[in-house]
Amino acid sequence: MSYLSTATPRAFTEYTTDTKDVVKNSVGKGDNGLRNTIKKSLLPVVCVSSLLVSGCASLFEDPDANVPYETAPPTTTPQTVPETVPETTASNPALTESEVDFAPDPSVNLVDPDAYVLDNGDEISILVFDETDLTMDATIGDSGEINYSYLGALKVTGKTPVQLEREITAALKDGYLVNPSVNVSIKEYRPFFIAGEVRSPGSYAYQPGLTLDKAIALAGGLTDRASARKMFVIRADSPDQNKKRIRLSSPIGPGDVVEINEGFF
Repeated sequence: MSYLSTATPRAFTEYTTDTKDVVKNSVGKGDNGLRNTIKKSLLPVVCVSSLLVSGCASLFEDPDANVPYETAPPTTTPQTVPETVPETTASNPALTESEVDFAPDPSVNLVDPDAYVLDNGDEISILVFDETDLTMDATIGDSGEINYSYLGALKVTGKTPVQLEREITAALKDGYLVNPSVNVSIKEYRPFFIAGEVRSPGSYAYQPGLTLDKAIALAGGLTDRASARKMFVIRADSPDQNKKRIRLSSPIGPGDVVEINEGFF
């Protein structure tokens, strides 16, 4: 006991001595008196320990734990493509196969260029056969319009390339060309955005067939702190702009905002 008194802090030694005195004073009161006295002396220690445990647990609470997986595809008309298993573990050492969700994703529907709705930031190409003056490339600005030869300002946003083709064809037939052949295509899609635990966060040009694993590769891969279970997206065409949990095989569309969170452990 002399060794314990010198090796332990003074407060603990005093507490131990006080407890022994309490136990000595309880002798003669019977087993129930001794048991009740010990319970009363240990009650503050139990209460403090419980508070510390609950406090530590709240520090590691995941604020995104209740965010559901996305169940519906983007509102753009989809073109279904075969599911492929991403090679994420090879390019990202931070992930192991046990951490990656390889379950089939029912929302793997990618953007159909013919049904794609044009918006700000898209770059389009207008080609009129044998009419070089009417052939041009244009980037859609904040106004949603482009300045087109002969026709002036054209409202472009909210229309598909096919709809814009028909509109330009009808306008050129009205006093300009006899039988114009017009083709409208998307030269470069508006960018998507990726933030959080990737090596090069920022905006990147959308590419047809883009999925989350490919978007991560464009951003340089995941950091060592990234969590394969905490990947979210805010869809550009989502009316409520709420983030949804997604898988590596989930599609990413133009204007989408991807967020990769870090794991707690």
